[in-house]
Formats: sequence, C-alpha cells, structure tokens
Amino acid sequence: MARGTKRFDAAKHIESDEDAVFLLNDALESGDAGHIANVLGILARARGMSAVARQTGINRTALYASLSQN
Repeated sequence: MARGTKRFDAAKHIESDEDAVFLLNDALESGDAGHIANVLGILARARGMSAVARQTGINRTALYASLSQN
C-alpha cells in the first residue's frame, strides 16, 4: 500500500511573536529577496491572510501573488 506525504506548511508552526521575529531575521540576513518574500507570506498566512488583507487594504489574491517565493 502506497503512503502519501503531506505538504509542510511552516505557517502552522509559528506559535509566538518570537518565532516570527526569528524567522524574519533569518530571512533578512540571507539577503535573498525571494526568501524574504516567501517568509513574509508564511508570516501573513500564520496571522491569517484575510486579516492581513483587511489591515493593509490589499486584496488576498494580490497578497498571495506578491508574497510568494517567485
């Protein structure tokens, strides 16, 4: 019987502000714009993309697109 794998979602593992700060600082130290954007997307999903969209005035679709690694 074949076993499937589940996609890892780092956003589900951000449990505190300290976790978020550590992850963001690590991304900023890398200097890689794609990595930084990806981490910002992870943090936005951890907080709730709808809430971030409301707070920023940017629609969710645009947030997902701009906060992807690509």
